[in-house]
Amino acid sequence: MALQKKPAIKDQKVKRKPALKKPAQSHEKIPKVDVFLLAGEEQMDAREEALSKKKHPDADGEEPNLSQASTLVLPGVPGAVLPEYPQKDDEKPLLEEPEPEPVKEAFKEEDKKDKEPEKLRTLSQRSRMDSEAELSARFAALESFFQSVIDARCSVLEQRLAAVEITNQDDRCSVLEQRLAAVEITNQAVLNSLRHVSGEVENLENRFAVFEFANGPVSEDDFAAFRQELHEALNQLRQQVDRAVSAVQAQHSSARGGQEDSFGYPENSDAAISMVQPMLCTIVTQVSHEYATDFLQSKEENKSTVIRRCGVGLVIDSTAGLVLTDRYTVPQPLVEVELTFGQTVTVNATCLFMHPHHNMVLLHYAPTAVKDLPVRSIDLSDVAAGDATKTDELSAGQILSFVSIHSDHQLSAKQVTVGSMCLKVWPFPQPPAYRGRNLEICNLNDTLHGLGGLLIEPAPSYRIRAWFAQFPAGSLRYLAGVPVQVFAAVLASLGLPLQGSWAGKRGPAVDPTLAVAALECEFEEVSLAKARREDGVPLENARALAACSSGGRRHILRVGRITSGGGCDGVLLEGDLILSINGKPVTKPHEVEREMRKCHVARAEVNSMSWRVQRSRQPVDLDLRPTLLHSDGTEHIVVFNGVVLRPTPRAVAERGGPTLPFTRPGQGLYFWYIYPGSPADTFSFADSRAMRNLGWLVQLNNEPTPSIERLLEIIHSGALSGCEWLRCHVMDAEGRLSVRALRPDFEFWPTVEIVRKKQQEDDEYKTPTWVRLEHPA
Repeated sequence: MALQKKPAIKDQKVKRKPALKKPAQSHEKIPKVDVFLLAGEEQMDAREEALSKKKHPDADGEEPNLSQASTLVLPGVPGAVLPEYPQKDDEKPLLEEPEPEPVKEAFKEEDKKDKEPEKLRTLSQRSRMDSEAELSARFAALESFFQSVIDARCSVLEQRLAAVEITNQDDRCSVLEQRLAAVEITNQAVLNSLRHVSGEVENLENRFAVFEFANGPVSEDDFAAFRQELHEALNQLRQQVDRAVSAVQAQHSSARGGQEDSFGYPENSDAAISMVQPMLCTIVTQVSHEYATDFLQSKEENKSTVIRRCGVGLVIDSTAGLVLTDRYTVPQPLVEVELTFGQTVTVNATCLFMHPHHNMVLLHYAPTAVKDLPVRSIDLSDVAAGDATKTDELSAGQILSFVSIHSDHQLSAKQVTVGSMCLKVWPFPQPPAYRGRNLEICNLNDTLHGLGGLLIEPAPSYRIRAWFAQFPAGSLRYLAGVPVQVFAAVLASLGLPLQGSWAGKRGPAVDPTLAVAALECEFEEVSLAKARREDGVPLENARALAACSSGGRRHILRVGRITSGGGCDGVLLEGDLILSINGKPVTKPHEVEREMRKCHVARAEVNSMSWRVQRSRQPVDLDLRPTLLHSDGTEHIVVFNGVVLRPTPRAVAERGGPTLPFTRPGQGLYFWYIYPGSPADTFSFADSRAMRNLGWLVQLNNEPTPSIERLLEIIHSGALSGCEWLRCHVMDAEGRLSVRALRPDFEFWPTVEIVRKKQQEDDEYKTPTWVRLEHPA
């Protein structure tokens, strides 16, 4: 088949796009659409008017569907499109090129924008249609509805509260009735126990009569020994019955405390806590940083201006208001003390006595301040110092109950096991501060929490076995227990009763002249085997020492350190082994204190004791007179141009150093703290590197200063007035002398004296108070 030739291009009719200004075909819609596309809002109105006037061929006269219209791209105008409306069958399209879809979307968006203002206007008209009367009616209806709901809810809550109160009252009454019934049953059991004891006593007497009838009369010595054993057995039984009665009374008082007393101790389901709680209190102490002269501070305490510590107190005498605590909680007499009883009442207290060697402090408070609480004194009647049997002493492996008190005044109890008993040798702190000595302590195998407490036997006896307190170890603390025999011996050495009240037994309720007979030496424990092998202890002495040993330990006391200038300085030597005192073998420090207490016949008179020691493998007999020591701690302070001066503390002499008259305890002017920015700090009164702010002020210009009283006399005499510079002779802890130049400033840094005075009126002592005095130059 022959190919047909295509016509030439010039013969073909090419349809060209008509120009926008002069379209190829005349049509009414083109200029209107053109106006719509090229104009703004005014053209929008023209478009709407054109659409409304256009006649559609449909009978119903509906508006043409623009979504079915084709689009036309305008040449030379990027993104511009022209819509083309549907035409009739006999009508030819104006433009042949199809119209793109984006034009439809553009029209839809324009329609939406046109309709949105209309909707907003409609909503605003509807909102304005609501009248004020209708709104008020709606709010009134809502208010009445909510009020009815609230009234109904309140009535339901009132009914529930009434039901709960009735139920609680019934439960409370039933609980009280049950407790009272239990108390009555326990009382009946105690009475039955007493009857049983009486029956046992009669049985023993009958058996003794039968024995005497069968074997003939018994000698007086055997009869006396038998009666002694019988009385000891009876005393032990009576003590057990007394403890049971005390426990019952404590439960009875706690059961009825809410009805009779305005305050009472918190109820606790643990009988051990209920038994111990009236004997304990929480102690909080505060002291300013610059006046903390007798102890070392921790890193946190050094950063604070006020040092605050918490501890536990043990009520010794509730009638006289005496509480026993430790020297970590109350480190010095110049301190503010607060006691809290039963998480309810807080009272102020003062330091009455600080033991110079042991970790014990005696506080005094006003008993009338806690009259609403059933505070009870600790009962140590079965632990007469030195008369307790060896079986009563603690030993490793015993399972007991530990009741502790925490800083939030809460109590807790747990079962613990005794780990060891030892004579602790504490390290020397630097700078010199209090360090405990000659005190036997108890350690447990369990982890301890809290500030301290009491170690007691389980039910039904609840007998006290040890008192746990905080021991200062430098700037740290160490929680350990003191056996009841040990601190009972210390209390007896102060003349305090082990049962009942101290008031009325030694005259005044508070005696400021308390003193103890003590030795200025430190003991160590050495095993008997080592003492016999290395020091040649005789066999007979070793047998006597072994017979009086207890707790699974056999040891002997050895003199470890001797305080220079003390009562035993020059009599005892370091390394002496103690064989006997007054003819009795001793193996514990509290046994030595028991013998010294017998020599303390009066307040200011102490008799000598006969000692037998092993020295250089030979026994030596000695006569030793104990030293009478009063309360420890700083009670007199003077601030001189920013230097805090006080008498030499006992810790300095115990550590060792220069032996001069002004370096003895209670003598000289010892400084430890210098105020920052003061004249002493500005002119380097003490070299911080060499002296570490420690030393003595020996001489001021040409006047020696052996005491605080002498320094005040120099200031009052006017010898320092008008002096532009002062020549200060100081000595460091190693005995090295140096001279410091000090420019005084008595106007801004006056001399201030802080002293503790014991007031006495009408032969009745009052609580010691602190007085602040200023001394102008």
